[in-house]
Amino acid sequence: LREEFRVQPKSQRVAAGDTALLECGPPRGHPEPTLVWKKNGHPIDFENSKRLRLVDGTNLAIQDSRKTDDGRYQCVVKNVAGTRESTDAVLRVLVKPYIIRGPKDTTVSASSIIVFECSVGGDAVLTVHWKRLGSAMPEDRMSVLPSRSLQLSDVRLEDAGEYVCEAENAVGKISASATLTVQMAPIVRERPSDLRLEVGRDAVFLCGIEGSPPPSTFWMLEGNRSLIYPGDRVDNIQAEITSDGMNLLKIQNVSRTAAPLIILCLGVNAAGSDLARASLTVSGPDPNPPPVILFGPANQTLPLRSEARLRCQVRGEGSVQWWRGEREVGSGPRVNVTGDGSLVLTDVTKEDSGEYTCVVKSPHGSASWSASLRFESPTNPNIGFFRAPEPSTYPGPPTKPTLVNQTANGLTLAWSRNNQIGSSSLLGYQVEMYSRPLPSSSPSGDTATATWVRVATNVPSPILTVTNLTVGLTYTFLVRALNSHGLSAPSPLSDEIVLRGTFSEGIFSEGGKGIFSENFPDEGRGESLRRARQHLQEGGGSLIELTEVKPMTSTSVKLTWEILNTDYIEGVYIYSRGLDPPASVAMLTVLHAGEASGFLVTGLAHYSRYEFFLVPFFGSVDGKPSNLRAVRTLECEPSGVPQLTDPVLLNATSVLLKWKPPPVGTHNGVIRTYQIIVGGGNNSALINMTVSASTPTLLLTNLSAGIRYSVSLAATNRAGTGPYSRPALLSLTSGPEPRLEDWASQSGRSRGDGTMETDLTDLTGGAWLSAPWFIALLTSMVAVMALLFLAMFFVRRRTLHAKKSSLDHNSAGPGLLATPISLKAASGLPHPGGGLTTANEGLWIDGKAGAGLSHPGGGLTTANQWMDGGSTRATGWRTGEGQVLLPHAQPDYAEVAASGALSTFIPEGLWIDGKAGAGLSHPGGGLTTANQWMDGGSTRATGWRTGEGQVLLPHAQPDYAEVAASGALSTFIPEVRIYLDFSQKKRECT
Repeated sequence: LREEFRVQPKSQRVAAGDTALLECGPPRGHPEPTLVWKKNGHPIDFENSKRLRLVDGTNLAIQDSRKTDDGRYQCVVKNVAGTRESTDAVLRVLVKPYIIRGPKDTTVSASSIIVFECSVGGDAVLTVHWKRLGSAMPEDRMSVLPSRSLQLSDVRLEDAGEYVCEAENAVGKISASATLTVQMAPIVRERPSDLRLEVGRDAVFLCGIEGSPPPSTFWMLEGNRSLIYPGDRVDNIQAEITSDGMNLLKIQNVSRTAAPLIILCLGVNAAGSDLARASLTVSGPDPNPPPVILFGPANQTLPLRSEARLRCQVRGEGSVQWWRGEREVGSGPRVNVTGDGSLVLTDVTKEDSGEYTCVVKSPHGSASWSASLRFESPTNPNIGFFRAPEPSTYPGPPTKPTLVNQTANGLTLAWSRNNQIGSSSLLGYQVEMYSRPLPSSSPSGDTATATWVRVATNVPSPILTVTNLTVGLTYTFLVRALNSHGLSAPSPLSDEIVLRGTFSEGIFSEGGKGIFSENFPDEGRGESLRRARQHLQEGGGSLIELTEVKPMTSTSVKLTWEILNTDYIEGVYIYSRGLDPPASVAMLTVLHAGEASGFLVTGLAHYSRYEFFLVPFFGSVDGKPSNLRAVRTLECEPSGVPQLTDPVLLNATSVLLKWKPPPVGTHNGVIRTYQIIVGGGNNSALINMTVSASTPTLLLTNLSAGIRYSVSLAATNRAGTGPYSRPALLSLTSGPEPRLEDWASQSGRSRGDGTMETDLTDLTGGAWLSAPWFIALLTSMVAVMALLFLAMFFVRRRTLHAKKSSLDHNSAGPGLLATPISLKAASGLPHPGGGLTTANEGLWIDGKAGAGLSHPGGGLTTANQWMDGGSTRATGWRTGEGQVLLPHAQPDYAEVAASGALSTFIPEGLWIDGKAGAGLSHPGGGLTTANQWMDGGSTRATGWRTGEGQVLLPHAQPDYAEVAASGALSTFIPEVRIYLDFSQKKRECT
């Protein structure tokens, strides 16, 4: 060892989990020295350590450092010449700072106190400090607590921002942040002024409101529940925000009011609410009623391709508009509005059928009249066609209605009929009425309420009493006469009639459509209303707090509130405002709010944002609203379908599919993936996969030309998968681009919602032969038939084998027929007593009537039984001396009578066929039918004799019994000896 260490290990500190590297440059020597690393004086075993290893042969690397790696490390080299040791290097493994409890985002109200926590851990933490991003810390109102938490006192709006806690030691640094949101309830900085104007002038109110977050501001007319937000226009009332941030309400062309109109300017946010009041007083007459329709459209049923005309003649000024349902009818090649307001439709189709409404508007109000048009085929015999009658067929207009009596809340009118009755008898009268706006809520003759309303129809006599009218309103009436052809022109208008009696709820308390349509059931409650207004509108503090707004489903939200002061609160109005387009405002009424503390609001849109607040009320007096809370309803499965665009051909076998998301209003949540199904030419699914919504494309490869592929998509959000799009056909042709066809034109019907309904009856051209369901069905049927055939074959083979084996073991005794019976599987005969059933159990013949079996040829059906000899053939009958008779070829079968004993034999080899009705010629010219028995020439056998000499069956025998012989006698009668004697004498058998 010629020199000292070139590089000595150095002490260091590392963070837990990091890699520590201790370098060592040992001296050179001869022979080459070996190197050993020691920790705390003990050699390090590298073989048993996965984290410690040598780098470049001499340096020590410690991966994933731990606290157990702390110690003194030394590099030692030695050879035969000696040993050298390096200086000790101290390694310290420190834990980096980490957050135990960090600050959290917090929302507080102004003037409150807030504390941000910052509890940290780690080794040798040196410093913990706070900072505010983008702004200086409020040092005069902040302090760091012993627990290292930050406290802010008297929080102000300008304190809002992000606050950061930082902890640092020798090996690391960590930070955690939280956002402070400071809320301030709205405050009306500039209040609107009271106005006193003449009729026809414009009223303008200004209101300035501040708050944090910026409040939602709107206007209300006391006694009317409609909210007017900036940008809204309701008839002649308009709200907007000025360039300097002020809220402006403008009422154009105000009309007379019997009492001042109360205007409310309100601001609501999550911290609370505030409002300001102003009054509008209007004086002077307003003599102009809404326009009057002289003759309106009538119901008609007309043939297709004809012309339809709908009248709308107006008295007074006003513009005419035509509507079909909720859509305005615009001019077109087949649509025309004439100068007198009539609507003319030419070349009509069935789609033109519907309800048409003529709407006339003027600065003073509006009027409308509806009729139904129906268009049918002119060849339809079940339809009765009719056009609108001419005005000359209507009765003449009645005289001007006059007031004949008036009560506290009603009046009686009278008029006279016209001498012109028209083309049919007079049926009655129709009375219409126009009421001026409510005294305390209408500065303008609002167009929605300034319209003619039908009070009564089919009035039989020229007098009518109208009740339930509102005190203080001005009423004007007209009358029309009615016959079977239609309504007459209107009568002259009545004089203005104002009710001044005791208040009673008006007939328009629920049916009014305009901003001034509410009535006020407050008559006689003047002092209570004054106190309620003072308490609900002018008192300090909150009256009601909306504590929680929780989404329950995709269309419902649950509200929970707390009434802080129940004085002069009869109930609350729940207002909801949609924040997603199209924005809408809705209101619900909850009575007895002192007892109610929650409500489930339903009928909301899927996955939409809403803001809710409550307004307490007492009679017609609205109080200061609650705080505002925003919420979003839950997700629901998409109701729309993606739209495929034109595919892009990449090469001869690859196509890039692209599509567009469903319409925005049908997402019902956040679209996350798309489900895609690609089918082959036989309607089988080739691809069923999921694609991320961020990349709405899919590359199809290995496609074949001439095959049509079906493509269907569905969108998926957290709630589930929506409907699949109508399948489209993708086909690769010889052209430059692939074609994407509508599946509906190929094999199905659309249901109208973008999905597809396929009818199997539409599959033509044998396409069903290649359908997977048909192939599977056919395969199953073939398999079942094959199994049944194999089972039958196996059973038959086993049965035949068993019978052969049984018969082969039977030996014929002396005097018996030598050949045993070998019955076919189908020829086993049941014993009458339930005994023998096969040839293996012995054979019997029963001559009883009714015990017949079917002959193989279909003949015998009674006691004439038969037996088939199978494959074994008898060569004849053997006598007691062993002589064989009838050695010649035998017929198919021979007959044996079955009356209890054998009575027939075959003389001289003659035979008879037992098939019913199949008469055969006897070789000797004898027998002619199957029912005859063999005659052995002129000699006749009289019976059979047993061994004991007993003669069997000497009496007349039955027709026959059968024993199958298959060309020769092959059956025997067990336990019976049979002998045949063929002499020319009378025969005896023993």
